[in-house]
Amino acid sequence: MTISFDFSVEEIWPTWAVGATLVAGPTDERRLGADLADFLDEARITVLYCVPTLLATIPRDLPGLRAIMVGGEACPAELVERWSRGGRRMLNTYGPTEATVTATWCELLPGRPVTIGRPLPTYSAELIDPEDPGHRRTPAGGIGEIVLGGPGVARGYVGRPDLTAEKFLVLGG
Repeated sequence: MTISFDFSVEEIWPTWAVGATLVAGPTDERRLGADLADFLDEARITVLYCVPTLLATIPRDLPGLRAIMVGGEACPAELVERWSRGGRRMLNTYGPTEATVTATWCELLPGRPVTIGRPLPTYSAELIDPEDPGHRRTPAGGIGEIVLGGPGVARGYVGRPDLTAEKFLVLGG
């Protein structure tokens, strides 16, 4: 991710926290497809974090990858089937900027539904009926709106009380 995108926080700090090397992606024509695969091989990348759309452009397996983390958009089950293999872990992450990037995660496994998983520690996630004035939980199997909670969730938008009132709820007192 570009360093100006909030997602980059999850690429930079966890990498450095474990003493690993952070490799900046190519800025030339090698940003997609077979050229990107060659770059990843040459750089001996072992962990890749990207949007599923980018992963879908890579035409061949990269045996050196031990982990793939996807986020930022829905991950098609076909990508899980294609990229999951023994010895490689594949994770799906979900969380808007307002939740300090990732709030939920799920390990992706072939033959299983792709979901956003469960909340990370200190987060909560509920599915509510947005039309219900009481913001009650949506019944199992129902359609609703995701509501996140926890200390990493913003309190609102600075200088934008109108947008804050539209997008943020205070639940449970």
